[in-house]
Amino acid sequence: MTNKYFIDGKDIYDNYGITVEKADNLLEFPKAKQGIKTSWNDESGSDYDVTESLVFEESTITLSCYIGGTSLTQIRNYITTFIKDVSTAGLHILRSVIYSEYIPVLYQGCSNLTKVTTISASEIYCQFTMTFIKPYPEYKVGTCVTTAPNEQVEISWLNGKRWIAWIGTHQEDDTTPIQYTVPDVGTYNVVLVGTGVISDTITKTSNITWL
Repeated sequence: MTNKYFIDGKDIYDNYGITVEKADNLLEFPKAKQGIKTSWNDESGSDYDVTESLVFEESTITLSCYIGGTSLTQIRNYITTFIKDVSTAGLHILRSVIYSEYIPVLYQGCSNLTKVTTISASEIYCQFTMTFIKPYPEYKVGTCVTTAPNEQVEISWLNGKRWIAWIGTHQEDDTTPIQYTVPDVGTYNVVLVGTGVISDTITKTSNITWL
């Protein structure tokens, strides 16, 4: 049951009693935003502005879940703790071990909470649906390996758009190249998202191997 899904590094089963039965849209093809279009009444078809690269819409991740405990009080406590943790400022990292994904998300809500009584005689279970917004459809995941204390990690890009990077649990949010000094030796997960087209704009990375 454990070690399947994490939020900000916390196992959602161990910390909140939540088991994910099914996940929709963890992996998907992003939907393109419609660019400038002109449709003339006296001409067939439409004229599209094709001078710019495509950019993409945000999307929604849906998780079909169970939450369990020895009592309804324990379930309420799990829910309270979970809501407190996902309500903190900033984006949160949803990790799926099954899909090998680290996805920056915003909590949107839970619905259709229904008590289920046939799974276990010793515990109470409730079934529900949880949704997250994935505001940035383009993101990169990698690893950073440091071999000495205070090594510097750098990510540079061409445009002045907003970028957010997670190096381990440290978060950088800027419109200029990111430089971060990693205090300890180790291997760290790296996640990069932004409003630009990532594949076209990254010009330099140091101490990072992109997956």
